[in-house]
Amino acid sequence: MISIEQKFRHQLNIKEQQKLYELVVHAYAETEKEIWGDHYVRIEQNEFQNLLEKGELLIAEHEDEIVGSIHIYAVDQNTYGFGLLNVDFNHLGKGIGQKLIKAAEEEAKNRGAKQMKLDILRPLDVKAPFKDWLATYYSSLGYRHLKTIGFLEIEPSLPEKFEKMVNLSVFDQYLKELL
Repeated sequence: MISIEQKFRHQLNIKEQQKLYELVVHAYAETEKEIWGDHYVRIEQNEFQNLLEKGELLIAEHEDEIVGSIHIYAVDQNTYGFGLLNVDFNHLGKGIGQKLIKAAEEEAKNRGAKQMKLDILRPLDVKAPFKDWLATYYSSLGYRHLKTIGFLEIEPSLPEKFEKMVNLSVFDQYLKELL
């Protein structure tokens, strides 16, 4: 059985915190090679610890083992967003990702959100099958594509990160109404 809970840093031991961090790093290193090349680190450990400290992560467990997480955050009064979705590759195909997304949507609704937003970074001129799959997947969950926007329009304070891209990439923004 998969359980999903919001957890704060103090509720996890060091080993659990490290496992969570390693899952995120591994997931994005594997799924964004076309954008960043090899050995990509999506989020620094201190930034990740801050998310845990603030309780902004929902954590999936299967038989007392951490198997994934998702970051949920307020965009504005009516909109929440999610990101850093990851699932242990040893547990793919069990619906964990979908359960994490549904839990994030429910948490957003409980906090008064009317809609959920997400941004998918994808390369412009290189085939990225996983990113194509994501677009189809999120559409099947009720997310509609709003627009495509440049990296620096969303991340203006990160020009040094933009320069590290091995292939020019853009964000596809998606939105879902939470009923």
